[in-house]
Amino acid sequence: MTGPESDRLVETGAFAQQITRNLTAAENDPALRRTDQQGSRFGTPTVVVNGKVVDWQQPGWLDSAFAKT
Repeated sequence: MTGPESDRLVETGAFAQQITRNLTAAENDPALRRTDQQGSRFGTPTVVVNGKVVDWQQPGWLDSAFAKT
């Protein structure tokens, strides 16, 4: 969707509650958290296959992800 209708939905916050609810759920999902030197955190982009975070920066990650499904 583009144009005035799309603009109206964004400007009025028509989906703000749904977006906030989904973002909160993603932030609190342990399967989406990464652990590094700074601790455990949620970030984007995050790709999960069968409940496990996939390192999308590795060559062949997409082929590997499909092989596991």
